[in-house]
Amino acid sequence: MGQHGKHRTLVRTALLALALLTGGAEAACRQALALGLDISGSVDAQEYRLQLEGLAAALLAPQVAEKALAAPETPVFITVYEWSGQTRQRVLVDWMALQTQADLMQVAATLRATRRQSRKGATAIGRAMGF
Repeated sequence: MGQHGKHRTLVRTALLALALLTGGAEAACRQALALGLDISGSVDAQEYRLQLEGLAAALLAPQVAEKALAAPETPVFITVYEWSGQTRQRVLVDWMALQTQADLMQVAATLRATRRQSRKGATAIGRAMGF
């Protein structure tokens, strides 16, 4: 699958996640999204950038932004982190409410400015989920 196809897949995935939003006006948030990015040794530099750039582009896609910002009084909360081995996790975007286009742009800018710290570590999905 080419980069354009991967971008479309990320947008569709983001739309699906936002389509599953539930909760009434009394809820503190509609959805809390914890997005983990694999940075294990099997992920090369191009794939690493694709994850960050793809997620940033997906968050700024008009369809995703519309769904994410549909009810700012009960916002979607997001956090983004990297993971690999048992002890290699790093928060890139701490929990924040997505209430405005500026919030989405801030997350996208943070992701695009992120530089890889390490390529070491095995794939430890259980540790990533626990983190």
